[in-house]
Amino acid sequence: PPTEPPTTEQVVQHTVEVKATLANASGTVAADAAESMLESINQDLPENSEATAKFVTTMNPMLDLTLQQATELMTQTLGSKGEVTVELGRRLGVREDSSSRRLAPRSFIVTVSTSANATALDEVLAVDAAALAEVQANLFPNAAPPTMEPPVVEVVVVIVQEVNAALAGNMPNLTASLPDPSVIAAALESAGVQASVDLQDLGSTVVVRVVPPPAGNEEAETTTEEQVEPRDGDSGSPHVAGVGIGGVLVALA
Repeated sequence: PPTEPPTTEQVVQHTVEVKATLANASGTVAADAAESMLESINQDLPENSEATAKFVTTMNPMLDLTLQQATELMTQTLGSKGEVTVELGRRLGVREDSSSRRLAPRSFIVTVSTSANATALDEVLAVDAAALAEVQANLFPNAAPPTMEPPVVEVVVVIVQEVNAALAGNMPNLTASLPDPSVIAAALESAGVQASVDLQDLGSTVVVRVVPPPAGNEEAETTTEEQVEPRDGDSGSPHVAGVGIGGVLVALA
């Protein structure tokens, strides 16, 4: 008999990030900040919303390396501690050519994302210029020694609200339900944490899911995502197409 096509459902996920940039970072301070922020944010969250915290550390090392070499260095040094990304800092008037030798070290932007765990952050913060130099000496012994200023640490709370796509037009306003950044900053100060707080609305995404089969017929759930683009005069409901199983186009009117 022919195989029945999988049943799918569409949900809309709205995401907002609240970031607190710590004035004096340590694992303990960041953990206290995450606890305070989650307490403030969770007070009036709409139904079907969830808030989770993570720590994001940004470093700006000066390295006598190409982007590929810098990525190898930072990944070997920090990869076991969190999710690492490396970008080349802007240098006006300089063309990046990974095959050519540079005349001077350049700045890189390195971010390390970890769970909201004090020990995990302390391990990241323990990596200084001396630690980088030790690893670099083994990988690229001819490069000039690295230098690096103290990193910047952000406590990032990600709030995700999810509703059925058919009800997206009546989706509660997630941003309006969150405390003002000044309120969160005041709560942090009361907890002994000095920080600047920013809120960023990342918009909505349509997720197409395969409905789990009846018990006894276990199959992996599959999801695809499409960004919802706002339209002038829209009521807020999504008008996008999501790609379903096997590349079948699923229209979300």
